[in-house]
Amino acid sequence: MILPAILAIVLGFGIVACTGKSEKKDAKTGIEYFRSLQFSETPYDTEKGVHPLAEDDSKTINNYKFTYDDSGRLISVEFNRNNILLGNSSMGAAKITYEYKDNKQIKRYFSKDGEQIESAGAFTAEYSLDDKGIRTALKFYGKDGAPVENRNKIHLWTWTILPDGMVKEQRYNLANVEVVMNPFCPFFELRFSYNDKGYVTRMANYMGDTLYNCTAENCGDIGVSFFLLNSNE
Repeated sequence: MILPAILAIVLGFGIVACTGKSEKKDAKTGIEYFRSLQFSETPYDTEKGVHPLAEDDSKTINNYKFTYDDSGRLISVEFNRNNILLGNSSMGAAKITYEYKDNKQIKRYFSKDGEQIESAGAFTAEYSLDDKGIRTALKFYGKDGAPVENRNKIHLWTWTILPDGMVKEQRYNLANVEVVMNPFCPFFELRFSYNDKGYVTRMANYMGDTLYNCTAENCGDIGVSFFLLNSNE
């Protein structure tokens, strides 16, 4: 029997992703400031800010500074105060940047001293985009440009938007063997559901096209087939 879902009430911040429905070219250019980042369970999601700040407030309050190019594409996020980079951000780096080449979105990580660094075992993250700019895959590379696995033994992530609107996620190591999300969440195929505002509402553990009958015996201490998430304002 499938165990009851765990209902996670997410307070104070939203959960947003780039689904086929919610992924639209933001009419944003220039710079925005936010107190925090929207929560995410998957690198399918592009960084987004919550609790916007005025530029004057950013001089005295720790914030995430978002910079967009003339096409509305995100090109950097900086954890800073008064335009000085700070450590201990929730991004795994003081600053991230995005470079766009053909159908690739290349992500790099930087320390508070402005030096490119490794994050979670990867020096560079390279996303593949479809013709709508939606992420379809992610690969990790080392400082020398060679393919690498991150700290959870993942090299490749793939995402597919299914006919029912769910986003299917799978992960593979360098040997192209499917791997779990991490040692604490032994889930292979995940499917994410989003509402019409782009908020994730369900994260489900699947095997093929069947919701996995997850128990404490076959899912370790997790024992969960799916999570339901509800975000307040």
